Amino acid sequence: MSASTVDWSLLYTAFNHLEPIPPERLEQWYVPRPGRPAEQPTERLRVLLDPQKPPQRFLLVGHRASGKSTELTRLAQLLQKDFPRDYFVVRARLIDLLFDIDKTNPLEVLFMIGVMIYQTAEKECGALDRTPLERLKAAVEQTVRAHTGNSRFTIDLGSLLSFVAGLLAPPVQPLLNRVGFGFTLGLDLDLMRASAVDRDLERTTEALNELIQVVERSIGRSIILIVDDLDKSRRADTIRLNFVDKPHLGRIACRAVYAAPIEIYYDLSQQGGRRHFDEVVPLPNVRLFDRVDPKKKDREGFDFMRKVIRKRLEHPGGPPDPSYTEDMVLARGVANELITASGGIVSDLIQLVRLAIVEAEMENAGRIERKHASRAIARLRQLYEAALTPSDREILGEVHRTHQRPEGPRAEELIRHNYLLSYLNDKIWFDAHPILWSLLETSASSRLEGKLGT
Repeated sequence: MSASTVDWSLLYTAFNHLEPIPPERLEQWYVPRPGRPAEQPTERLRVLLDPQKPPQRFLLVGHRASGKSTELTRLAQLLQKDFPRDYFVVRARLIDLLFDIDKTNPLEVLFMIGVMIYQTAEKECGALDRTPLERLKAAVEQTVRAHTGNSRFTIDLGSLLSFVAGLLAPPVQPLLNRVGFGFTLGLDLDLMRASAVDRDLERTTEALNELIQVVERSIGRSIILIVDDLDKSRRADTIRLNFVDKPHLGRIACRAVYAAPIEIYYDLSQQGGRRHFDEVVPLPNVRLFDRVDPKKKDREGFDFMRKVIRKRLEHPGGPPDPSYTEDMVLARGVANELITASGGIVSDLIQLVRLAIVEAEMENAGRIERKHASRAIARLRQLYEAALTPSDREILGEVHRTHQRPEGPRAEELIRHNYLLSYLNDKIWFDAHPILWSLLETSASSRLEGKLGT
């Protein structure tokens, strides 16, 4: 096969692990999760959000980069298709709006939800009464002034609405055009945790709920709110503040689904947040191996991950929209190697394919050979390995042997950053990320040799 057969730059763009599947690509790239329909989180949420059921608030929880954003995009599509006369779907991607997702707080989130609801409705229905949005703005401004001493604090609502309108207008602005924007109230997380702000948060929630009611009357449909990116915070205190300590996200007066981190599901210290929401729906990592026998592959899991690769190869996009088969781009056995190293994390699989594409292109190769896959895996392994300490390796090795969740703050960090992965079948179990297994085996051998030498 000649080197010119494959457009590597086009495939590099298609395998972008930093972005969820865009709505316009969903039909071509989306792959339903393994398992029966009843086990698929998007289908469960669609059933729970049936208009005949009362309004409820849900959390979609999963590991970082497990595919929650794509599932929420799919959910929005299904709801718009199945219930067009009942629901007005509002999507809020907070990472596009907030200055620092690691330090955000419920007051900022509630306000930006209101702005997104108002601007999305105005885009569809034309000019709306801005009075309830102004009341929401006033409640937020009053809170900041009262707790910071900055009596002149104001929010430039006009500029904010213009920016959000730009996000909603097709085509979506490229990321580089949005650099420099980020909404923040500048409030300290310790302040937001204090009970002194509880009444202010209640007033803000009341103002938001009034806005929701006004918009629903104006558009003649019920709002479904889909809020993404709160799960992307790497800080346990931010997660706890938004989902556990403060109940206000669960008190919004419309149906809502929030992306949330996996800790809400398994960490006892975070499970208090469950009482604020009607149900926690897990998005498990794709299981690739048997819990008892790691050499035994899960065929359904491997088939799912292979479809993820094939769909992007078949429809990479771009003129003249070529279509590739797996055999045209990947040598025999390469897909299995990359899938195994991904650990069932879809984003890691996409990143591994992208890294392998670069390796093949650098050699002007006609396809991705096993040597290119090996280099790609080694490169991603190095990114994981760089932050590991000897004690981290001990934790990872122990979990790899026992499949039990470890204890301690450092173990929680390893889970939060995907060094330790959870899987769910009849029960939840854990393992080290497979890309690190070779390091753990090396460490175990070194320890054994040390003992034998003494």
